Amino acid sequence: MKTFVCFIFIPFLLIYAESHAQRVRTQLDSLHDVLANTTSDTQQVALLNELAYIHLIDQPQQALQYSQQALALAKKIGHQQGIQTSQKYLLLIDKILQKQNNQFYLYIIGVLMLSAAAYFFLRNNKKENLVSEQLFDLQEELEQVKNELHEKEEQLKHQREEFDALHNDLESKIKERTMELQSAAENLLQRNKDLEEFSYIVSHNLRAPVANMLGLTSLFKNPQMQEEHRKELFPYLEDSAKRLDTTIKDLSEVLSIRNNAMKNREQVNLNEIVNFIKKSLKNEIKEHGAEIITDFSQADTLYTVKAYLESILYNLLSNAIKYSSPSRTPQVKLKTHIENGYTCLSVSDNGLGIDLKSGTYKIFGLYQRMHTHTEGKGFGLYLVQTQVESLNGKIEVESEVGVGSTFRVYFKNK
Repeated sequence: MKTFVCFIFIPFLLIYAESHAQRVRTQLDSLHDVLANTTSDTQQVALLNELAYIHLIDQPQQALQYSQQALALAKKIGHQQGIQTSQKYLLLIDKILQKQNNQFYLYIIGVLMLSAAAYFFLRNNKKENLVSEQLFDLQEELEQVKNELHEKEEQLKHQREEFDALHNDLESKIKERTMELQSAAENLLQRNKDLEEFSYIVSHNLRAPVANMLGLTSLFKNPQMQEEHRKELFPYLEDSAKRLDTTIKDLSEVLSIRNNAMKNREQVNLNEIVNFIKKSLKNEIKEHGAEIITDFSQADTLYTVKAYLESILYNLLSNAIKYSSPSRTPQVKLKTHIENGYTCLSVSDNGLGIDLKSGTYKIFGLYQRMHTHTEGKGFGLYLVQTQVESLNGKIEVESEVGVGSTFRVYFKNK
């Protein structure tokens, strides 16, 4: 009778251990299937449900979290199948949790029964050595099963780590590729914009003086024209040639900027640049009584092309002085601050201001002028924008007529 009781419990424990090992192997097979797939929004739902399935037996609480995440994501993207699968898993997990609670109580009862049986068995068995050997063998078998389960758990942990590494690598590659595509799209848009601008130059600013020169030379060749009238044509011919030369020089400067923007970058001191420009604009500053105030406490240097920074600040400061209000003392404030990976240099004035209702694109347009009461050809701000964009930066403007303007130039930090 005593031997019979012992053999009843041994198969029960072995069957339970083998069943748990089989569940672990099934989980490993499922994990390999998951590792073979990539993730999109829909696949992410499937992946979370699959992870919930993997953890159904050994970690139902973790499976519950995965199913809840899958259900939330499926509802967000309107994935009906994902919603149904998540809800099904949630019901199944609830049953498993209840079942585990019942199994725990059954396990306690079984342990108590096993302890009672062992107690009566040992008490009534006179062959203590044989009983000890049988219990020792049983303990060894259980320890072996425990070791096998631990080994399977380690393998499963390793597989999970590989999956996480693969997932992170895939996410990194997707982000990198997305950034490359965005950069390519931006470059394409910029090239199209450049083509439109150069087309404008050819059709308006090169063709007009050339047409004038051709017309004047045609008149000059007229045999019926008197010599004194021919001499009167020379100033017009010279003026057309100068306008053509100016346009070609402007075009050459723009091309030079776009071809050499990434060269000769260095750490440039803003105070030194401003002092240099103030000396260059000494007469204008004195004539208008302008006051220039600087605050570079947050960033007093920029990593950029020194010549471009000088040109940008020269154009912005000279415009602020040139278009100052006659009713008040001109005041120009320069300030820096750090913002989202950029150093922002703002130039604010209390001048005439600009009417922005027609759009900021006209302010930075080639040969566009917002005020006509002073001399100028509308090339300065276009040059500023070209130089800023060639440095991978950006420029913004705020202005109110009769109050003043603020230009913000963003330089990308290295």
